[in-house]
Amino acid sequence: SVYIDNETQFALNLGKTKEWFTVTEDNFQYWANKSGIPWRALKPHIDDTMEKVRTLWPAALKNLPMEEEHKNKLKAHWLKLQADFRIEI
Repeated sequence: SVYIDNETQFALNLGKTKEWFTVTEDNFQYWANKSGIPWRALKPHIDDTMEKVRTLWPAALKNLPMEEEHKNKLKAHWLKLQADFRIEI
């Protein structure tokens, strides 16, 4: 399986949560502030990463040598993420 069934948490807290499906950019901003990292230094990297993910993953997923069941689990996982990080295919 692509994910361990019913696993929904990060190993460490990210801005007061471990829950994958509740994380937004606000959690990253909170974490950056607590870590002393300027948000303006981190935000462009998040934006760039998400732009690349949303641009590259849909086509890549079609061509990857994965079981269709695994591809479907990835798609379902991505759709459960908050809008800041959701990947729609």
